[in-house]
Amino acid sequence: MEEKKLEQTYAIELKNITKRFGKIVANDGINLQVKRGEILSLLGENGSGKTTLMNMISGIYFPDEGHIFVDGKEVSIRSPKDSFDLGIGMIHQHFKLIDVMTAAENIILGLKGSAVLDMKKVHKDIQELVDKYGFDLDPAQKVYTMSVSQKQTVEIVKMLYRGANILILDEPTAVLTPQEVDKLFDVLRNMRDDGRAIIIITHKLNEVLELSDRVSILRKGKYIGTLQTSEATVESLTEMMVGEKISLDINRPMPHDLKKRLTIDTITCTNEDGLHTLENVSFEAFGGEVLGVAGISGSGQKELLEAIAGLTKLSSGSVVFHSPEGEDIDLAKYNAAQINELGVRHSFVPEDRLGMGLVGSMGMTGNMLLRSFRKGKGFFTSLKAPKELAEKIKEIMMTIPNIIDPSVPIGKDDSENVELERFGEPVVPDFEVPYHTEIMESFDGIDLDSARKVAGNGFYYLMGDIARLHSAVIAYARDFMIDRGFTYCVPPFMIRSNVVTGVMSFDEMDAMMYKIEGEDLYLIGTSEHSMIGKFIDTTTEEAELPKTLTSYSPCFRKEKGAHGIEERGVYRIHQFEKQEMIVVCKPEESKDWYEKLWKNTVDLFRSMDIPVRTLECCSGDLADLKVKSVDVEAWSPRQKKYFEVGSCSNLGDAQARRLRIRIKGENGNYFAHTLNNTVVAPPRMLIAFLENNLREDGSVAIPEVLRPYMGGKESLQPKK
Repeated sequence: MEEKKLEQTYAIELKNITKRFGKIVANDGINLQVKRGEILSLLGENGSGKTTLMNMISGIYFPDEGHIFVDGKEVSIRSPKDSFDLGIGMIHQHFKLIDVMTAAENIILGLKGSAVLDMKKVHKDIQELVDKYGFDLDPAQKVYTMSVSQKQTVEIVKMLYRGANILILDEPTAVLTPQEVDKLFDVLRNMRDDGRAIIIITHKLNEVLELSDRVSILRKGKYIGTLQTSEATVESLTEMMVGEKISLDINRPMPHDLKKRLTIDTITCTNEDGLHTLENVSFEAFGGEVLGVAGISGSGQKELLEAIAGLTKLSSGSVVFHSPEGEDIDLAKYNAAQINELGVRHSFVPEDRLGMGLVGSMGMTGNMLLRSFRKGKGFFTSLKAPKELAEKIKEIMMTIPNIIDPSVPIGKDDSENVELERFGEPVVPDFEVPYHTEIMESFDGIDLDSARKVAGNGFYYLMGDIARLHSAVIAYARDFMIDRGFTYCVPPFMIRSNVVTGVMSFDEMDAMMYKIEGEDLYLIGTSEHSMIGKFIDTTTEEAELPKTLTSYSPCFRKEKGAHGIEERGVYRIHQFEKQEMIVVCKPEESKDWYEKLWKNTVDLFRSMDIPVRTLECCSGDLADLKVKSVDVEAWSPRQKKYFEVGSCSNLGDAQARRLRIRIKGENGNYFAHTLNNTVVAPPRMLIAFLENNLREDGSVAIPEVLRPYMGGKESLQPKK
């Protein structure tokens, strides 16, 4: 009967809890219940509001709206002291202990009591708690001598000693070994069985399934639901967290043409206290593969890498480098400087990059100079070589491609892109649809011959009704995006080289951009370039995001290579006009904006009676900076197939890193995410428009949405 009573008691209940930071809603009307005698896991992606919610229970934040109940009674928690008084204790990721004090001294620190402490009784009371729940803790041990697991134990015991019956643990297993995790779970189960309520914030789904009784999910600050852990799976929890089905399978190609490069043979390292940091470690590493070294912090991976790099002396064993020339070099005989002098081609990036690898107050050139100061022959040293090296490294770093989204299909090129969805019914008329330039010529609407004489191939003169139609589509697209809340902008049509390299890869730049002779200026390939460049070297307050802009511009492109008949006329040209949209937003919002952006293009084309489809770009069709991309293709009745009329891309923080586009948040600055999408790009788009709205008599219907921009005309009549 008592067990049943425990189950039915809500230790803590949250009703309609809302927390805002400026215009940002971190928690939005959340309801949550935790029973006595249960372990509740709180799940959600980064930024979903888990820690913020728990911080309101622990008194760090105060909710803007809603009610908190403890044991059925409404309470007001305005400080950590209020939380302690209600029997609530939170164990944070970063421990709040004084290293030079003992476990017992940390546990009682700040508690009210007499001037003279009875430490014997304190030790006895702590030991009783330790024995009751199965902790491994010596109350007299100094904190600085403890492992991470022991420090965590001190924090938990500290809360229990202060009378906490509701425990909140934020990522408690993040720094524990598997053995320590098992031990912690045993302790938590004992505490649960003793009637305590336990909330665990974690990202590790296997731990959720193993430990918790129920699991609650947050997504983007909203409460999604709670379910019995026994009814949950990794797949169901993942879907609730992200809002869609996620494939957990990884397409991992097998390495090939492997060549042995490193042999680690029974190496042992000893620290200054005579303790082994590594003991009899052996493995081989091959060129053509990525070798992972797994282990939590403190397991020896740092010492292993330092031993390979020559920064830590071996007690025994060998580290042999197998050079491409066939020479075997025992690196254990040399220090780091000597290994560098040997010309051994390997590098070491230390765990503590700022403390050990770099001088934070110095720029790239200064840090490069540190590598070469020994080569100087006098008091002064030349900056030429370090500057050249810094520029070379910067250039190499900018060729590193972005990490694509896990949902992107794997494929070699655009032939393996995946169709997602069709919008509108594709129609093939009973009459023959002429080539698009022939349709335009029937209206005296295009002059390619004169354009070739004036500018060469890849240019055009649009004339009369076709030119008017071109401008009408641009004007309609502008107003369409303004009505959807985007700010209209006309950007510069030329940009400097530092913006060019910030918004695109070197390969894209070479294939697209026209440079102005004698000037540090390039003609833009799309207004996206100058629109994203608008935010170079800026820091924007979180509350001011997202930035949603729609822009008009001419576009200039080299369009290298030969193309077939379908890509002649006005399909693949050196100059065109475009309405673009870009978004600068917080990282957690970019996924939603990506969906909104391409849907805008689909809606625009459908409003002009043009059937379209969306194609997910495969890995081989993604430019280097893109995380994820979708092409919008329009139906061609003449070709009886779809062709590309726009592209939507999520670039993650790649452009933001290059252009130093930062967001000022509550906990410091971080890089924004950027996205772009084509609204419409005539005259290519006119191909789809003319073919889909062509009538048998040669006239072209004007959709209702375009008529205000065409002087009220309902159709265009051919002149020949």
